[in-house]
Amino acid sequence: MKKTLFFKTFWAGALILVIAVSLITILTATSLKRWHRNDLRSHLEQIGRSLEPAITDMLRSDPDNLDGWVKQMGKRINARISIILPDGRVRADSSALPENMDNHSDRPEISAALAGVLSSRLRFSRTIMADMLYVALPLRENSEVNAVLRVSMTTETIRDLRHKLETRILLILISLLLLSLVLTYFNSRRISRPISGLARAARAVAEGDFTTRVHVADRGELGELASSFNRMVSRQSEMFSEMSRQQNQLETIFSTMREALAVISIDGTVLISNRSFDRMVGVDAPKNRKYWELLRSTEFNTMIQSLFASPRNISGEIEWMERNYLVNLTPLPGAGEYVVTFMDITERRRLETIKRDFVGNVSHELKTPLTSIKGFLEVLETEVKGEEGMKFLQIIRRNVERMIRIIRDLLLLSRMEDKNFQLKTKPVCLADLVRHTARMFDNAIRQKGLELVLELPKQMPAVTGDPSRLEDMLVNLLDNAVKYTEHGTVTVSLQADSTWAILKVEDTGIGIAPELRERVFERFFVVDVSRSKETGGTGLGLSIVKHIVLLHNGEINVESRPNHGTTFRVHLPLDPKPID
Repeated sequence: MKKTLFFKTFWAGALILVIAVSLITILTATSLKRWHRNDLRSHLEQIGRSLEPAITDMLRSDPDNLDGWVKQMGKRINARISIILPDGRVRADSSALPENMDNHSDRPEISAALAGVLSSRLRFSRTIMADMLYVALPLRENSEVNAVLRVSMTTETIRDLRHKLETRILLILISLLLLSLVLTYFNSRRISRPISGLARAARAVAEGDFTTRVHVADRGELGELASSFNRMVSRQSEMFSEMSRQQNQLETIFSTMREALAVISIDGTVLISNRSFDRMVGVDAPKNRKYWELLRSTEFNTMIQSLFASPRNISGEIEWMERNYLVNLTPLPGAGEYVVTFMDITERRRLETIKRDFVGNVSHELKTPLTSIKGFLEVLETEVKGEEGMKFLQIIRRNVERMIRIIRDLLLLSRMEDKNFQLKTKPVCLADLVRHTARMFDNAIRQKGLELVLELPKQMPAVTGDPSRLEDMLVNLLDNAVKYTEHGTVTVSLQADSTWAILKVEDTGIGIAPELRERVFERFFVVDVSRSKETGGTGLGLSIVKHIVLLHNGEINVESRPNHGTTFRVHLPLDPKPID
């Protein structure tokens, strides 16, 4: 049975009261008994002191009549009187014949009195067969104890009186106990009733009823508690209303999202999904099903297993049901759950394919006539003799060569953007590749009066890559550095950590403005248009560099300040196997 607060408080108070009354009763009875005994002892001592002169005189002058006098006096004072000689013999006794009594030298109170000390003892008397309180006084003559006066009285005389007093005290204590129990009952009800009301109200709030309020007449702590509870419920009602409103908004946004979205637990169970996800997997109720039952995609399974092994944000592309999706996987902190979004990029990929095919086709179509034009220019250069004609032919030649370079770069980008494009990878020594590529720029470096510095380690781990594409990357980075540097140095350095090879190309050229730094990898973007036209730049070099780095699963970043030069850093993953 559930114990209520009333039950606990009432019976706790009742138990304390019963224990208190029991202790008071025991202490009162003990104190009363001790007080009566001390009072009787004092009374017997007073009797002995009053009888002492007469008995001392009779022991000296008329010892033969002492026993008769003691018996008469014992009846008069209702107490037993005994006279004991120093050898322990009873000389007179008010309740028995002295000659029939035992020797009393072994009695404790007699021994103490014979030693000159007033003494008292409580014990059972075999002579009169009753509990007796004895008080023994030494009787002296010439400073020596010549006898002992013992006055005694049965405890029956005080027991009845003590019992009457104890009975009255007990009745009073029981009455107080009953009254206290009644008061405790009503006090427990007064305390438990509002608390029970608070408990009922709390249960109602827990079940979702925020209209519940508590009314307590008490102005003390309980009243303050009730007021605080009511304020808390009002605040909670407001918060739940706001949360409900926000949840409805989120559910509306969630359900109307074009992107497919799902929350997946660490064991692969789909916990939440929106309508777009349901349509994508072709299941009306995917909740509580495993993701591999709904989405049989090797690419997606690889991504999510990688996420489970090392929680982090992961992005990638998958193909599902003849459509392309950009997938983002994000772990929820501390929940062991992951949010997965699928963005349909099929149309974007189709347009990119059209654009890439268009660029490739146009480039191929332009390549042939431009080659023919270049050939005819070479013939014309041998025929034209005038200075003016040669000047125009050189202008035409520069522009034709620039067009050919643009077409060559566009074709290279188009091939690299093709999803079927594959690198011809093998372990590559970057230090050797840097030395080989740097020789191509010896003439350009010398003509501009620059200094080329190579900071290459003696031993460098290999990287896995396509040597031709990596060479294209280095050519474009060095070409940019030389092209935009008028004086100073171009520095190429290599270093490695535990997982990356780090290539750094640094120049002391014109630099890049901060607002343009993010655009340097865009197609056809040039920092200085006039310089690019003069040097024949296509604006595609850095775009090619970035594509090559990404194809090698690397990273590239740029640091620059206007008029202080530019630094490109390329991170390429190291090959786990050494070069043969």
